[in-house]
Amino acid sequence: MTHRTRPWLALLLVAGVGACATGPDVDGVWHAAAPAKGPNNSLLFSLSEPQTPLGVELVLGAYGPDVAGLVRYYRSGQFDQSRLPVLARKECECGFLHQAKVDASGRVTFELESCVPGTSWDAPLALHGALNLLEDGRLVGTLSVDDPSQPTLATATVQLTFLRVATTGMSDPAILDCQHPATLADGNTTSGL
Repeated sequence: MTHRTRPWLALLLVAGVGACATGPDVDGVWHAAAPAKGPNNSLLFSLSEPQTPLGVELVLGAYGPDVAGLVRYYRSGQFDQSRLPVLARKECECGFLHQAKVDASGRVTFELESCVPGTSWDAPLALHGALNLLEDGRLVGTLSVDDPSQPTLATATVQLTFLRVATTGMSDPAILDCQHPATLADGNTTSGL
């Protein structure tokens, strides 16, 4: 390799890395408090305290139009009490996003098939998420049931407003840890799907 080709190779590498960040910036850790169970929330709530807002955390990493990440649930909108899928709690802690995308307008869509605190805490339920990145930096949209095998939950939905609390680069990699107990004897096997 000659000295003349090295700068071009470096320029191509920099251009290739920058190509992943051409869309709207949705990377990061986002927090939303689900409203208490009622007409505005028939999907995400605590079975033991349905009037307490549930904390919903969304961790996103965008790679061009593709997005990777997970949804994690907390016992309250204060995000100070983690839900534990292991014995003896057997709670629904989290689930990984599937088929997640972000378009040029900042619309994030994804599928989720995991447990859901409130409506399906111990069995997988298919959900669809659709969120829009607003000019003020909030990520706003709905999480709704998309599972033909659950006709009684067909209208279960919740509108969420997420605020970014950290960038993924500033976060501990453990934020992507989503426990999945191997057997029912170990805990909630539908958490971490």
